[in-house]
Amino acid sequence: MTLEHIQPGRPTQNGHVESFHGKFRDECLNVSWFRNLFDARRKIGEWRNEYNESRPHSSLRYATPSQFAALANSASAAVNTLLMRGKELQTPAPCPAPHPRFQTGWIY
Repeated sequence: MTLEHIQPGRPTQNGHVESFHGKFRDECLNVSWFRNLFDARRKIGEWRNEYNESRPHSSLRYATPSQFAALANSASAAVNTLLMRGKELQTPAPCPAPHPRFQTGWIY
């Protein structure tokens, strides 16, 4: 297992993390004053919960993660229901009779 870092001066090699760090710095660290370590952990935890649970994300078409999860679960349930209905309606096709040439076990 090797530890690999991005090259200095190339933040685009890890764009998702750099984007998160920028948002975290701008929205949490730059607007908060921390009195002690406990206060810092509390405020950062509140920001993390808001970021992960109640804030709309552009990658989720501006839905909150909980709304997106509910939509995905309902869509998945609907697809499964349709698939099960399709299985009930379909009857398997009968197998065709084998060709007489292949009934002996010899293949020419």
